[in-house]
Amino acid sequence: MRCGARVQLALWFTALAGFTCAAAGGDPGVPAVGAAGPVGKAAVSGSNQRQTSEDAVTPAPYTYTLGGTWEQEWAVADRGGNQKFEALLEPRLDVRFRSGASLTAIARLRLDALDELGPSAQRPFNYSAVNGPWYNDGNAAIDLREFYLDMQLGGAYLRLGKQQVVWGESDGIKVLDVVNPQSFREFILKDPAASRIPLWTVNVELPAGPGGVLQLLWIPDTTYDELAESGTPYALTSPLVVPRRPPGMEVTLLEPDRPDRLIADSDAGARYRVTAGGWDVSLNYLYSYADFPVPFQRLQWRAGKPVGVMQPAYRRNHLLGATASSVFGDVTLRTEVAWNSDRWFTSSDRSAQGVEKSADIASVLGLDWQASASSVVSGQWFYNRALDHESTMERGQNEQIVSLLLQHSWANDAWEFRTLALHSLDYSDSLYQVKLKYWFSSAVELWVGADIFDGTGFGLFGQYDDHDRLLVGLQYGF
Repeated sequence: MRCGARVQLALWFTALAGFTCAAAGGDPGVPAVGAAGPVGKAAVSGSNQRQTSEDAVTPAPYTYTLGGTWEQEWAVADRGGNQKFEALLEPRLDVRFRSGASLTAIARLRLDALDELGPSAQRPFNYSAVNGPWYNDGNAAIDLREFYLDMQLGGAYLRLGKQQVVWGESDGIKVLDVVNPQSFREFILKDPAASRIPLWTVNVELPAGPGGVLQLLWIPDTTYDELAESGTPYALTSPLVVPRRPPGMEVTLLEPDRPDRLIADSDAGARYRVTAGGWDVSLNYLYSYADFPVPFQRLQWRAGKPVGVMQPAYRRNHLLGATASSVFGDVTLRTEVAWNSDRWFTSSDRSAQGVEKSADIASVLGLDWQASASSVVSGQWFYNRALDHESTMERGQNEQIVSLLLQHSWANDAWEFRTLALHSLDYSDSLYQVKLKYWFSSAVELWVGADIFDGTGFGLFGQYDDHDRLLVGLQYGF
């Protein structure tokens, strides 16, 4: 490690140590760190109660809790040395008002001593004017992670502000969980809750018939997927998502043309959920810009030579979907299906700007077996079909991925082992994730793990065959 990185690391550890010591021993009236329960549970609380001249306490207009997490993770690449030494500090404020409304604010500070993963841009292009980091470079980033108000209005429940909206529950590959964009800075290796990009959203839930709930979404935030920067370990290279470079041709990559009109470029969605006959069922609709840019290409002539120009752009899509799940003894059966009106795929046809459009069907069928009180086995089958497939498309008409998840805990849940395997039946490439966790206390979680890729550079997993890594980490809740 370079000397500058070691000095920076020492300064960060000193700052973090000072912060946690202050949280542990500052005000005598504040509960001790860890006394509040599980990792992430708030440890500081208060109110603004008023006293009368007779010392009678009136109800507080609001109460609040302060807490958060500090996560430190070290990743060592199989063939590239240290990949990251990253601290994530997420302080959280929860305010509950006497009216019953509540306010949640979560910030995030990222400090990475190695600057191998990026992004290095002060303001990455995928963020709207009202989203994105307050400060960013390859070593550090500061942003408002979430900020939302929960309240009841008549029989309606409202969540207003910057938030995550989760529709799907599949492991590894998303089918319906597409309301929020995702950060692919570390491909799909991070936990979904950590890699989703929260959006400024109006989220309303209304009772709709016996046992039914209607959710309505309006999303004026035109923020999209954050892709790994070129030259970083998880930059996309597979021809399935990145057009092939013609041999010997110079190619210029332009930033995507991002929609930015408040009303005309907003996304909107609706979901109806109901429980009937032992089944949890939902019907989903989302009208949105697809979060992944379409890599349109064209030729230009410069100094008598052809030059390829890639001008990505975002395109609208209608999604119709449904979910269903039910429990049969120790087994849960679940399924998700989505029809997309406008999906774009890379193509060898340059006259079509190197892409082809098609509607598609995406689905997942899952079986979860509760083998014991402390063991879960889960299998999934993902199926995708391009309904208007063309022979010039890089992908086949059908794509299938299978997955297997094993999770087991022991010693009163102090230890947990979890492994997830994803394998493409079409491209014969795979991703294996293994993690062993230990809860040292209710506030401290330790782990070791590995992310292992296998396959050729054509597949989504195989493109990272040279980027296996080992992980060591801890999380501290305060």
